[in-house]
Amino acid sequence: SNKPLHMASYHICFANPALRPVLNGLLMAMPKNTRLRTKFHFGSSMECMYSMVPYGIPASSLIPFDHGDASDDESCDSESSASNTRNAWFRKQVQLLRSKESVLVDVIKSQMPPNTILFPLKDDIVLGRGKPYQSFPGNLKFVEILEDYKDVYHHCKSRTDKTSLSSKLLKVIKDRGMRFLQRHGQSDGMYWEEVTDEVARQKITMSLRNLYRKPQ
Repeated sequence: SNKPLHMASYHICFANPALRPVLNGLLMAMPKNTRLRTKFHFGSSMECMYSMVPYGIPASSLIPFDHGDASDDESCDSESSASNTRNAWFRKQVQLLRSKESVLVDVIKSQMPPNTILFPLKDDIVLGRGKPYQSFPGNLKFVEILEDYKDVYHHCKSRTDKTSLSSKLLKVIKDRGMRFLQRHGQSDGMYWEEVTDEVARQKITMSLRNLYRKPQ
């Protein structure tokens, strides 16, 4: 029988601090419960290791490092030994994660409502208000596509013409593998779902209208 799964927190480390703005934007697009339990750390392995200590994660439980005064030859041997130790630690962790991965995926999928999506992909268009949604990679690409059609939209003479244009754009967007997603209402926003074509066309029309009205 499956045991209940509870994640206390997520601590993810990155070597490149330049990723901070992008990752913070992605963090804002996550459900509130996940966002509050997620913390990004930036810097070297040592910096990340000790930045997690205040959160109750002992450094001894993470990647081990060898230190101490030594001669040049001893230092090289020490660095080589430390590198081998770290590589062995990583291999062990990868094997452990792979052994648990299929079980974890099955547990998560068993808890998801039908026809829902766990996380949007980078090319997806997420529906919602606020900067985190506007700055999502798929939404930015969506605006780039619409930029080429905003003048066409302005010259549409009737509602029928506008509907025809939005239908054409919907096909263009879907052909690129992009999806229109919204938070799943019955899961307290934990999961996502793909909207109907009618809702997607309304999103396209509204975005074209706002884009044309936006000051240059």
